[in-house]
Amino acid sequence: MHGFPRALTSLVGRAGEAGEVAGLLAEFRLVTVTGPGGVGKTRLAGEVARRVVGDFADGAWLVEFASVREPELVPAAVAVALGVPQAAGMSIAASLAGVLARQQVLLVLDNCEHVAGAAAELCEALLSAVDDVRVLATSREPVGVAGEARYRLPPLTVPHQGDPAGAGGSDAVALFADRARRVDPHFALNSETGPVVARLVARLDGMPLAIELAAARVQSLGVAQLLDRLDGQFRLLAGADRAAAPRQRSLAATVDWSYELLGEDEQRVFRFLAIFPGPFT
Repeated sequence: MHGFPRALTSLVGRAGEAGEVAGLLAEFRLVTVTGPGGVGKTRLAGEVARRVVGDFADGAWLVEFASVREPELVPAAVAVALGVPQAAGMSIAASLAGVLARQQVLLVLDNCEHVAGAAAELCEALLSAVDDVRVLATSREPVGVAGEARYRLPPLTVPHQGDPAGAGGSDAVALFADRARRVDPHFALNSETGPVVARLVARLDGMPLAIELAAARVQSLGVAQLLDRLDGQFRLLAGADRAAAPRQRSLAATVDWSYELLGEDEQRVFRFLAIFPGPFT
């Protein structure tokens, strides 16, 4: 494993999804995990890489694109992550292909959405030039390469309405409880807190980032106050993890990241649609 941060928290409720993505990687050379911001694509990709790294003689390598602002810098970002120098008289992509042609590698390309076109060009070039490289990408939209297998990561399961315990079989509740105990060791799910947590995670649509941000407030607010204050969730759901990426420090920042990826006309339509409280086609 090269470039992957050590996980400091447990992965909750994604065993099935990790197995499905690992199965796709065994069949397809490019697999893209898609989904909205905060659904846990990056964490899932890291777990999948840990599961399958033994199948790759030269390991799994993480390439982060979140800080890459110019699409033309995508090949350079991959080269830097892999420590591949640019050969004289060759493009960076060709230099990468020359080195990777002799290796068996899993490339994990994280946060491709804002450089999707450049990522697609590089993936197409590498996969057509080398035989033993597979790519696992994460993106809010598909990369868009022929032969790409797409896996849309759903939110965590939330309790069924009418479940009196509020926690039966719900991954979202399990995640909340796990993260809440990290800030308040005395937190426990019981007949009083369980139903409240069930309603809270349902209000948050089972989104892992929102749940983790909410759980971080348990010690100061308690679950009942958290639920009462969710109407101001953009102000409330801001985390204290200063090491997190800026787009993951608050729910507002996560939405902003997606909004900024839209074109001007798309942003205009989005603002108009935002007045409706319900869904739309």
